[in-house]
Amino acid sequence: MTIPSLQMISSASSLPLQNVASTSTSTGAPTGQFNFQIPKNIEFQSSTNATQPLSSLGINEPTTFGHLMQQTVRDVNQVQQVAGAKVRDVLQGGATPVHEAMIAVEESSVAFTMLTEMRNKLLESYQEVMRIPV
Repeated sequence: MTIPSLQMISSASSLPLQNVASTSTSTGAPTGQFNFQIPKNIEFQSSTNATQPLSSLGINEPTTFGHLMQQTVRDVNQVQQVAGAKVRDVLQGGATPVHEAMIAVEESSVAFTMLTEMRNKLLESYQEVMRIPV
């Protein structure tokens, strides 16, 4: 399933309505009955990067679960460092807007929460396997 692009959505909003019928009730309020036909030649555009493998984008793909976890920890660390730098810049009166710093802090919070939940699920799975009688 592909997500339509913003250009596709904006062009769809200008579709012509056909057979528009606006009738009124006894109080004079319109009933809001609109009949329109959606053209069949609508094409959805997908992002070109969505289907490319990570290696073609210059990103090394993790080969094992351990590498995947290491990369995830590095990514979360990087997000937290960027958020810290933006907050420092705001506190020192730099050019970073306050809203960008707050967004970066929230992104780092969500990333760290996700990492913590991954750790919890992994630990829970390990404990479950250890409870299996041999």
